[in-house]
Amino acid sequence: MSKKRKWYSATEIGDFVYCQEQYRLKQLEQGGKIHVEDEENVFIDARLEDGRSYHKQYAQRFQPPQRTASTNGCAVGCAIVFILLAVSNSSRF
Repeated sequence: MSKKRKWYSATEIGDFVYCQEQYRLKQLEQGGKIHVEDEENVFIDARLEDGRSYHKQYAQRFQPPQRTASTNGCAVGCAIVFILLAVSNSSRF
């Protein structure tokens, strides 16, 4: 007796990686076990707002460091030096 395997789409994997709770709730909603679109239900609205707040805070904690003008200038300077070296070495041949 073979078991039927469930295949997961890239969207489902992405949803799960982004937020396991969101993925779980989406599966329950698609299965008809919960109804999230009830805007009159204050509890659901509060939970959705809690989720939005959590994700906003999460995104702020894990933002990459911002580049400053000095690091940008250094990168441009290094690029110019490497280009000049490459041009001077290629003109020797």
